[in-house]
Amino acid sequence: MIISIGFLKERRKGTVNIIRSTAKGRGILYFQRVGILAVSAVIAGVILYGSNFLAMLIQSGKTDFSRSIQSLPEFMQCHYGITIAEYILISVLFKIIACFLCALTFYILISIFGTGVAYTASALFVVCELLFYSLIIPVSTINVLKYINIFALINCEEFLSVCRNINVFGNAVPALNCNIVFIFGLSIILVFVGYFIHEKMYVNKKNFLKNVSEKISRLFEKISLQRTLWSWESFKLLIKQGGLIFMATAFLLALSSAMKYDYICRINPKEQLWYDKFKGTITEEVLSEALGEMIRIEEKITSYQDKIDDLLSQETYSEETLNKYYRYLEKAIEEKETLMPVFDNICDGCEYSKRTGKAVNLIEPYSYELLLQYDKQTRNRASLYILIGIIGAVAGIFAYDRQNNMYDTQRCTYRGRKMLILTKTCLVCIVCTIICISIHLIQFVQIGNLIGYNDLDVPIQSLMFMRDFNPYISISEYLVLLFAVRVTAACLIGLICAAISRFSPDTTTSMGISLFALAVPSVFANIIPSASIFN
Repeated sequence: MIISIGFLKERRKGTVNIIRSTAKGRGILYFQRVGILAVSAVIAGVILYGSNFLAMLIQSGKTDFSRSIQSLPEFMQCHYGITIAEYILISVLFKIIACFLCALTFYILISIFGTGVAYTASALFVVCELLFYSLIIPVSTINVLKYINIFALINCEEFLSVCRNINVFGNAVPALNCNIVFIFGLSIILVFVGYFIHEKMYVNKKNFLKNVSEKISRLFEKISLQRTLWSWESFKLLIKQGGLIFMATAFLLALSSAMKYDYICRINPKEQLWYDKFKGTITEEVLSEALGEMIRIEEKITSYQDKIDDLLSQETYSEETLNKYYRYLEKAIEEKETLMPVFDNICDGCEYSKRTGKAVNLIEPYSYELLLQYDKQTRNRASLYILIGIIGAVAGIFAYDRQNNMYDTQRCTYRGRKMLILTKTCLVCIVCTIICISIHLIQFVQIGNLIGYNDLDVPIQSLMFMRDFNPYISISEYLVLLFAVRVTAACLIGLICAAISRFSPDTTTSMGISLFALAVPSVFANIIPSASIFN
């Protein structure tokens, strides 16, 4: 998308008609740009998926990629006689082609309509494609919409690992074959449609699309109200700069990632029984009761072990009786193992209450352990998607005016400078807040639907791993504080991007600098542990 936007620089500088009317310039220029998009898609695919491949080789060592893909248990249902290497090559190739088709479609849209319409149309297209891919079942009569789909091309493993057929006029046709025909046919159509547009459109003053666009614009000018500063800046940020599509893309990436990730249920029903039994404020009485249960179980274990030893010491004994005592012993040991984490929690809670004088409760920690402690990968992915959304939506907040030669005019208007900067800054914070909360809420809602959040009104120190947290507040207050801190960090990143755009000549440059400035610290923090403070 960034590269496609960069192709519009001659339009911004007013030289588009000169460039497009030069002898032998129009077609050659177009095909060169199509080649740039294709090479960029290949580079992006090789770098991103190649890094996964390289990381796997480093961690797992040398692997025989010449074996058939059916050698792997997960791919025994694959109907194609290919090797592991061929499978990897085909899957990455499909993803690269999907990337190229998206970039070329977007380039054609912005060439015809401009960024505002192109962003809006692209956002609607992506949303529809995701809904088709997610909601249509594989055996549906309209599964052609599910598998002839941009998300199906990106997740092509689905029809490579198992047999997936598409309903084509009542006939079952393998999805892989249909997609091969689809992507090559669509590529050829898009390339020639783009060539026709760039060859004819820019030199014909009576262009039909241009006339229709101008008439629609004049109609909206007549029926629309005068925009305020807020509405105009919001329109530029969300529509003209494509803020909506970057926000939607970030959210859909997070949602798509979350749909693939199945949380492993950490609830132990037998351990949960102990939580239900001792639930409430942790006191010395509760500790004594839990200690009594622990002693009782240990006595049972000792008793069963002694009986087993006595039987084994006899010359003749009943195998049935021995097995019965073994079963009793296993149950007692399992009972002790399920009580141990609850007992440790009670002991630690009592020690905390003695040390601080503040009461804590014994609660089921399963959902909070997932949300705050164990599920770090989802948080890291969410942070990445938030970063993508913020940079894409905010990077041109100041650069957009400069690239359209309006920056100096706006800056010199009477009483306009402070209000303009304040409006832009507020919009940046609002956009960052929406992106941050919407993406982080996906994980929050997923865990809540799986396990649920209990005892939200008890102190956060009731969770054993949060005993060192200083403010004595409830779990609900802590969650509000957590999201407030995340929103603050997102707004800070957004303001950094806005500051970068203040000194950037155009939106594309601002995006590139923002990516570099925000990505480099993260890379160094992963390489050098002591540099994590700069992440």
